[in-house]
Amino acid sequence: MQLQVCDTDMIFTDDYCGWPGAAHDARVLRNSPLFHDAETRTNDIFPGKMYIIGDAAYPLKTWLMTGFKDNGYPTAQQKRFTNCLRSNRMVIECGIRLLKGRFWKSKVMVDIDRIRFLPKLVIAACTVHNFCIYSNDEIDNFLQPLDDDDDANNFVNISADDNNAVRKRAEIMEMIG
Repeated sequence: MQLQVCDTDMIFTDDYCGWPGAAHDARVLRNSPLFHDAETRTNDIFPGKMYIIGDAAYPLKTWLMTGFKDNGYPTAQQKRFTNCLRSNRMVIECGIRLLKGRFWKSKVMVDIDRIRFLPKLVIAACTVHNFCIYSNDEIDNFLQPLDDDDDANNFVNISADDNNAVRKRAEIMEMIG
């Protein structure tokens, strides 16, 4: 099951769920309420310099910063910027690893006859996970290795890069150095 957005504290803030894990991340985003809201109410949801960090699978938007695609000739500054985003994006992978670690038994609990309840189970797990984070629970016992399925070569272009987003990314890159 696909999930979206978590914050820097590993709290899942957008629990849009129900797409199979094989669905491309960009397609899931494009069909989510978050995408619709962000596209129609960008300034309300992402005022000023606020944005979400995404990997190369996502389109560049003013509200969704992505690194530069490696066309074979990235500048040193573009490489630094992309690496900075990548390192900051690791929090989502840690959040997913924690979620999977906390609820690893739920993988075997889902009966094929009840598969339609899986999205509700995932959302419930996210809610409990968030509660655990807010409660400062001990997390070391839950950590499991996470397979890295971030495959930038499977980019699905759901829309062309937004010119304003290109300028915003350039401004952020300049601030990083």
